[in-house]
Amino acid sequence: MSISYRSYHNSIIIIIIMFVFQYAMLCGHAPFYGQSASTEEIMQRIREGQFSFEGSEWNSVSQAAKNIIEGTTQYHTHSSFNEYSCL
Repeated sequence: MSISYRSYHNSIIIIIIMFVFQYAMLCGHAPFYGQSASTEEIMQRIREGQFSFEGSEWNSVSQAAKNIIEGTTQYHTHSSFNEYSCL
């Protein structure tokens, strides 16, 4: 079965949106931010998938929830989630 570029691209966008939504719902802030970070630095973090589970807000979040969030960042590998498993 052949996947069109548009279909693949749309799936990636959905997965990234789900990642940001889940991350923010669990800890209360966006995954890629910084009070002193420039827009360029934030965009670099997004491209590289740089985020962390550091901070007291993550102490009460289960490892299973963290695994789901990490799975959504692996959109370029065969072990990644698809848009349906993110839900």
